[in-house]
Amino acid sequence: MGPFYAGAVTASSGEGASAEQNSLAADLGIRADAVKAGAPAPDETPKSETTPSGAGSRRRWVRASIDRVPTRWAGTILIAGFLAVTALFGGLAEVPPPAAPPEVGLNEQVTTATLEMTVTRAFIADRVEGGTSIGPDDHARILAVELEVTNLFDSYRIVRSELEGLGTTRIVDGPDETADLSRPGETANWALIMQPGITERFILTWAVDADRYRADDELRISLANPESERWQFLDDDLHWVDGGVSAYVTATLEDLGEGDPQ
Repeated sequence: MGPFYAGAVTASSGEGASAEQNSLAADLGIRADAVKAGAPAPDETPKSETTPSGAGSRRRWVRASIDRVPTRWAGTILIAGFLAVTALFGGLAEVPPPAAPPEVGLNEQVTTATLEMTVTRAFIADRVEGGTSIGPDDHARILAVELEVTNLFDSYRIVRSELEGLGTTRIVDGPDETADLSRPGETANWALIMQPGITERFILTWAVDADRYRADDELRISLANPESERWQFLDDDLHWVDGGVSAYVTATLEDLGEGDPQ
């Protein structure tokens, strides 16, 4: 287009052309020669000089920098940033360890969210009515822990010897088996009902080797901490779940011989 316009104007210029026409022809000729040479026209400025080097350039640089960061480093960078900010406010707060179960003795009450429990006696005997049964040839005796329990709920609760409730009470370094649960003088039952606010007496019993325990031995009893849970599927009753150890009870063992305490 440059040569075409320059030629057209030059053809019409001459002695009769006006000064304005001669100036225009000269200007267009310069533009045409510049376009041929690949240089910008005299009144044009390179595009790079007219574009500000501010926000647009910075955005392109940031995007290029982010693209160069490996994806697997992203999590590490975020965590490092979080820790750095946290450090400005004193660092992460330490979570205190759970409190150890208390150490108590006989006749000291232990209160949990569901029960009040007091171990009143620990003894060994040849038989306990309603307790664990042994045969004459078993070379065994009955180890027993007697306790008083109060139901803190406003409705009755069922205590099952082998499945829930107080059955998780253990003798430290003693029998591994779950204790049999009964009321003094009663035949052992698979399930016992506790009325609200009523204190009950229970006996937990284990069969042990006849030579394992003696009078005045010191027992350490791991007292259960039964908690309540309401099931959701086909059963919305409250059930006992094992909540760990509520207390460690230290007791001196009595030997009742053939006795059967009532």
